[in-house]
Amino acid sequence: MSFNNRSDALIELLEELTQEGHEYVLVGGYAVSAFNARFSTDLDIVVAPDSKADFVEFLERQGFEETDSHAKEWFYDTEVIEYEKRLTPQQPIGFDLLVNGLGCRQTEAQWSFDYLYDHSHQQEVSGGTVTTMARVIDGAVLVAAKLHSGRETDLRDVLAVAEEIDLDAVTPHLRRGDDDALREQLERGLEIIESDELKHGYRSDFGASAVSEETVTALQGYLSAQIDHLS
Repeated sequence: MSFNNRSDALIELLEELTQEGHEYVLVGGYAVSAFNARFSTDLDIVVAPDSKADFVEFLERQGFEETDSHAKEWFYDTEVIEYEKRLTPQQPIGFDLLVNGLGCRQTEAQWSFDYLYDHSHQQEVSGGTVTTMARVIDGAVLVAAKLHSGRETDLRDVLAVAEEIDLDAVTPHLRRGDDDALREQLERGLEIIESDELKHGYRSDFGASAVSEETVTALQGYLSAQIDHLS
């Protein structure tokens, strides 16, 4: 089964969620794909605590099995429940259910479900050969969360989304959590976006021949300004 088949299955699952009237916010790789086409083998969905049971029932009905679950208690309780379904023995698809919000372990920053819902809107999402409408996290909040996380894959996503948004809109969503830890993450991010590894990974994720130098320059300037503010 090809990547397209796996991606199609996930987009169709997302469409069923929407058709059944479930309230959620799409984050992760498929949220990025709303701005710049990106392949992913799992869905990341944030839901309200009182919706958890409905989503668990939906996933079990779709043939998903829970593979891991862990809770975080910071400003409010959050829970991550990981699910998997195999389309064939060698073709798994995943579904991460993020209950009550999105958080970053490194900086202790959090964005509640209510906050994310208020900063999201209906948007077209594509995968493989299928397209649907889904409630997607706003690009500015998505970039803020990924800058907090600071992995190379997150910085690739930041570059892809940054081409489509005003970076100044990121700031209100970025400044939360531990300032020193955030500064370290941004300094690391600045190093990553200048690396050859990121450029190779970007081509692999997005099929683009090159990262936009204009976007790289703008992001470098933005990160430098935020680092100065936090120093």
